[in-house]
Amino acid sequence: MHSELRDLRIQAGLSQPALARLSGVRQAAISEIERGLIDPRLSTMNRLKNAIDQHLARASGASVSAVCEVRDAGFFQEKADASVRRLK
Repeated sequence: MHSELRDLRIQAGLSQPALARLSGVRQAAISEIERGLIDPRLSTMNRLKNAIDQHLARASGASVSAVCEVRDAGFFQEKADASVRRLK
């Protein structure tokens, strides 16, 4: 979960301070989550994910639901690819 947040943030082209501004979550907390130092509440993770989704929707001109579908499809494909690589 921790590295997934970092990966999503970087893929969205967001710095930690930018994500903090968009989500209302302190930048220090984002750093601690990404480094695995704290386990965030589900509500905090939802705020971070929603901020990333809204940022991507604004940047692409797509709807938030379309961004979520594309992100989720890519996320699950990456996980499947990683599983296949581990089996080889």
